[in-house]
Amino acid sequence: MASVNEDSVRANEGAAKQLLVASATKTLPKKNNKKKLTKHLDNIKDRFAWKTIAGFCIPYIVRLVDGKHLKFVSTQMGEHLLLKKYLHNLDADIYRSCTDVRGFVITDLEAKVLNYINDKHYGKDFKFLAGKDYIVRLEDFCNFYMFIEVCYTKLLCNNTSGHKDKCGFICIGSESIVPYCTIDSKKYVPIFFFEGDTDHLIPSTLKLVNWHLAYLKFCCKLLGVKAKWFDGDTWLVTDLNHIKSLYPPETEFEDFWPPHLSDSYLFAYRKSKHDKPPGPWFKASLDVVTDVNTIHHNSTAPTPAVPQSKEVMINQMPQQKQQQQQEITTPVVQAHNNSNNPAYKVQLATLEGKFINCINAKPGIYSDFVVTLKDLVRTVLPPCTVAKCAHVLYKYLKTTLIFGKPEQLAVLWEKGLIWSVNPGDTPMAKLEDIKQVLPQLKTLVSMEDKEIEKII
Repeated sequence: MASVNEDSVRANEGAAKQLLVASATKTLPKKNNKKKLTKHLDNIKDRFAWKTIAGFCIPYIVRLVDGKHLKFVSTQMGEHLLLKKYLHNLDADIYRSCTDVRGFVITDLEAKVLNYINDKHYGKDFKFLAGKDYIVRLEDFCNFYMFIEVCYTKLLCNNTSGHKDKCGFICIGSESIVPYCTIDSKKYVPIFFFEGDTDHLIPSTLKLVNWHLAYLKFCCKLLGVKAKWFDGDTWLVTDLNHIKSLYPPETEFEDFWPPHLSDSYLFAYRKSKHDKPPGPWFKASLDVVTDVNTIHHNSTAPTPAVPQSKEVMINQMPQQKQQQQQEITTPVVQAHNNSNNPAYKVQLATLEGKFINCINAKPGIYSDFVVTLKDLVRTVLPPCTVAKCAHVLYKYLKTTLIFGKPEQLAVLWEKGLIWSVNPGDTPMAKLEDIKQVLPQLKTLVSMEDKEIEKII
């Protein structure tokens, strides 16, 4: 499906507005037209118009709120015309934790308008009921569609999307991976990724809200950032160029996007004959949310608390000579258990700068992870086979192989990461053990046993 063309959306905004006014003025005299438009909004045909989004004509209705004519889209129609593909294929946690779209129940008259549109233009089986069905702001719908299309495209690792630069990752010195979002062609990274004295970063910070924040949250979700950071409506971010100035000139900063994300747990597709209904993508609200600015400059806001070193993986970040050395944090691993968390949970970790799926070794404890040898081979040992990898690890590198518990295997199977729940079909190893022997493993898997025995 084509992505939203923002210029096209703005152009059609004016066309839709003219259509709305034109339909209202067919039976009205030109004099005092604007005042009489409000009076005649009860006329069904004058209550809706059209906007083109991604090549589809989407109907929107008009609601009078505080003297302003605001435009709304039916959630049912929006799902049917544009969102269905994405909602069925993406894990609902992406849009539940990253976006904040407000939905409002429809009135009797709005139900009549939507049913009229449905009968005349679509003829679908669903019927709109006042007090039960929802509408969302047209602006929010356009932004949500753009967001979910970008997420879907990026999880497919198809970076031909016109919105590919909205967010991503920067690999710093081939060691640290930091998420960013792009605002006015500048890249911004979250302050809470940095430990130590961050006061000197404050003058270059922005307070990130709304849809720019949604894209940054999406990237952080891929990294496994702890859920508590997703509760906030604002994040402090700083210009990546300022961060670069704190490193030696020879430090490399490379754009990075992990491969194989189509196998990630964030893809909710199932090999089932029956589609699961998508999760709710909006939150019910009684009041219309007024417009707010996307970004506010903030030179005095306090820096949020940073994760403790026990909860994250720490890398050193050099500073300017007159400043103390700080630490840069890649919060890939979530360490502490929460009684509300499931016993086993699939997360993403980094191995040689690449993402790899992992699962906790013990129920409810998220500080010790195991990886399947299938994922290990695919991520860092592509020429090798799982059998060869297991053989070298066990016989020559003396690494303990693990065969998963039924509960672990059930979670991996549900996420589409394994094809069998038979423990013997899915050998695994501890992530930390793999990190220690990986250089040797990469060398030995390309050798025959006789060659290996000569050097070990």
